Amino acid sequence: MKDERAIVYVKGTPAAVLTRHTQTGERHYELQYLPEYLVHPPCHTVCYQMPPRREPYYGEHLFPFFESLLPEGENLERICRELKIDEQDRFSQLLRLARHDTIGDVTVREVITE
Repeated sequence: MKDERAIVYVKGTPAAVLTRHTQTGERHYELQYLPEYLVHPPCHTVCYQMPPRREPYYGEHLFPFFESLLPEGENLERICRELKIDEQDRFSQLLRLARHDTIGDVTVREVITE
């Protein structure tokens, strides 16, 4: 499986790239602020736990902030069933559900690569 990427927008401005790396069946995540975003004042944070910086953030699981943008319980089950998304694949859910109408200023859009 190849890496999957998404652009993270803050107040409609591209702010960072969120990547799911998949290697030998293991997944890890990276959030990298865009260099052009870091030079634009005011540079708003994606979330308080990951303030803007040049170095990427790494995690073994999808970062909790992005998890918080997703539905839970019966609502999640219904949406996953209707959209044919794996209930365990939180990254794919994020790509499908966080394009608009999220709580707060952050949206996420998949980067389509060919």
